[in-house]
Amino acid sequence: MQLVQVFTPVSYDEVTSRLYSLLGPVNSAYVLIGATSLAELEARVGAVLGTSGFMHFSEIDHGAWFQLFNANPTPRFKLYVIGNPFIAETMIKFDLRAGYNVPPRLLVVQNGNGTKIVYHLPSSVIDLHGPANLTAAAAVLDQRLAALVSNITAVV
Repeated sequence: MQLVQVFTPVSYDEVTSRLYSLLGPVNSAYVLIGATSLAELEARVGAVLGTSGFMHFSEIDHGAWFQLFNANPTPRFKLYVIGNPFIAETMIKFDLRAGYNVPPRLLVVQNGNGTKIVYHLPSSVIDLHGPANLTAAAAVLDQRLAALVSNITAVV
C-alpha cells in the first residue's frame, strides 16, 4: 500500500474550490441506484460526471466534528469519495476484490501555509496480484487521479 502526499502552497479554499469545479455535483452516488440498463446508467453517470472524468460520490467534513474535541482551532480537512463506475468496471471485471478500494478517496488537509492532499495510490491497493489486465487498468486510474491532484494543487 503506497500513501501519496502532495503539498502545495495553494490555499485550502482554492484547492477545494478547484476540486468542486472539476467534479460533478456533490453527493451524486444516488444516480447508481435503480438503473435498469447500461444505457440508463451511462446517461445518469454522464449527467453528473465532472470535467475531470470523476464524479463526487460523497464527502465527510472531518474538520467540523474533530474541532468539537479541541479547545484550540484545528486545521480544516475533508475526505472526498470520488470515482467513475466505468473506470471501476475496468478493474472489477478482472477481480471483484478491486471493489473494496474503488471509488478512491482524497483527503484534503489545511496545512500551515498551504494544503496537503493524501490518497492511496490506486494500483497499490487494487492490484492484489491479479492479472496483467487488472494491473494495467489500475495504473490508468493512478494516472487519472494524479492528473486531478495536479490540477487542484497547481501554482498559477
